Amino acid sequence: MEKDLSSLYSEKKDKENDETLFNIKLSKSVVETTPLNGHSLFDDDKSLSDWTDNVFTQSVFYHGSDDLIWGKFFVCVYKSPNSNKLNAIIFDKLGTSCFESVDISSNSQYYPAIENLSPSDQESNVKKCIAVILLQRYPLLSPSDLSQILSNKSENCDYDPPYAGDLASSCQLITAVPPEDLGKRFFTSGLLQNRFVSSTLLDVIYENNESTIELNNRLVFHLGEQLEQLFNPVTEYSPEQTEYGYKAPEDELPTESDDDLVKAICNELLQLQTNFTFNLVEFLQKFLIALRVRVLNEEINGLSTTKLNRLFPPTIDEVTRINCIFLDSLKTAIPYGSLEVLKACSITIPYFYKAYTRHEAATKNFSKDIKLFIRHFSNVIPEREVYTEMKNREYN
Repeated sequence: MEKDLSSLYSEKKDKENDETLFNIKLSKSVVETTPLNGHSLFDDDKSLSDWTDNVFTQSVFYHGSDDLIWGKFFVCVYKSPNSNKLNAIIFDKLGTSCFESVDISSNSQYYPAIENLSPSDQESNVKKCIAVILLQRYPLLSPSDLSQILSNKSENCDYDPPYAGDLASSCQLITAVPPEDLGKRFFTSGLLQNRFVSSTLLDVIYENNESTIELNNRLVFHLGEQLEQLFNPVTEYSPEQTEYGYKAPEDELPTESDDDLVKAICNELLQLQTNFTFNLVEFLQKFLIALRVRVLNEEINGLSTTKLNRLFPPTIDEVTRINCIFLDSLKTAIPYGSLEVLKACSITIPYFYKAYTRHEAATKNFSKDIKLFIRHFSNVIPEREVYTEMKNREYN
């Protein structure tokens, strides 16, 4: 069964959860068209049945290929239900663009493209429509967009009415698939819906490649001045500065009068964090630090510091440090009530993000590596009766 991706991008929300603090609309295409009367075909939250009844059943689909700018593309042409003119939707690598009430008369400023259609297409209104939108779409590209598209091409960009006319004539009618089925595929792929991101935070992860690093850093800079967060989890490890820590109120009286249930929840949180943190510290002191010392002293044949750090990266030290800070904050806040506990959490928990992200990235192959490690070095590791393979998995 074909997976329907349209709901991932749809503007429609549940009635109970239709309040969104942030709603960032994503661009549908690099080429932005100006809708007639300020209303775009995409503004309405159309269902698949709406698209099928109003568009696809009265449409034809053509496909073409352009080596200069657009690449492979599809064009859907149909008659507007509100007028006698043709509408067109074009799908290509730059996105989805809609052209409404396309003027194919001799008064159109894009009529030169129609004049350059092949003789066999001169009487086809559909081919005239395609010729017009292919010429009309070109000046909508910004100079920077155009320069990037043409960056790997040596020839000049001779995109003019003759070129648009020839390109339109080369388009082929799709007959193997009914328009309704082809339209459904575009709909279920999410190409006909408005897309939103309900967040102001974006994680950008990319390969640290010398040939693209400058462009990648520029991308991150435009998304937000977060260049200091770009890291290689192993070679560029460094603890995050905890500039802001929780401080107890100067007044010794509790700031909140809690009932027994709230107090029990706060104490349970403290107990849980205490046990987890103490286990981490014990693992470092009794196992990992002791193992590091033996490796540095070259007491274990075949095990180097590089190999050990690949299995137990220094990111675990940072994870332990943040857990200790969180435990200290909870211990300080508990006597003052639940409100102070929440404050301590809100100040400290954000520091977990970078520490755990680094650690997760650095230990992505841990399950496989720990088996090899235990197989070769189980007889020389500290506390081997305690820190078995399963125990090691818990700490990583």
